[in-house]
Amino acid sequence: MLSVEQQATIQASIERLNCSTRQLAATFYDHLFKRAPQVRDMFPPQMSPQVIKLEQMLVYVVGCMNDTETLFPILDELGEAHEGFGAVPAHYEAVGASLLDALADSIDGWDDTQLAAWSALYGMVSDRMIAAARKQGAA
Repeated sequence: MLSVEQQATIQASIERLNCSTRQLAATFYDHLFKRAPQVRDMFPPQMSPQVIKLEQMLVYVVGCMNDTETLFPILDELGEAHEGFGAVPAHYEAVGASLLDALADSIDGWDDTQLAAWSALYGMVSDRMIAAARKQGAA
């Protein structure tokens, strides 16, 4: 669970986006495919629908970050689905680093406090998704 301070930092940083949330999502994919080009084949050739899905999920996660009762079942489903797409824990590391890079590019005044808060949020999300994927894979 995130601290109240981390939640406030994340909310405040969203208000300082220097682009749309859709552009943030697109920037994330630019970073991801540069960092881990081997994952590009896991995605459709036309990325617009995927960018929209990520944008919606980012908005949802930020909106529910303090309500794990609502958030965790969705993350479980996502983890199970991503396991089916071939995602492995190493991919989550590349995704996290790419997300943080995209946020750094897209938030005015990006600093270590924001980095720590977003890292904590992504850690919570990825840990839950990886656990769900492992459970699905063991079933």
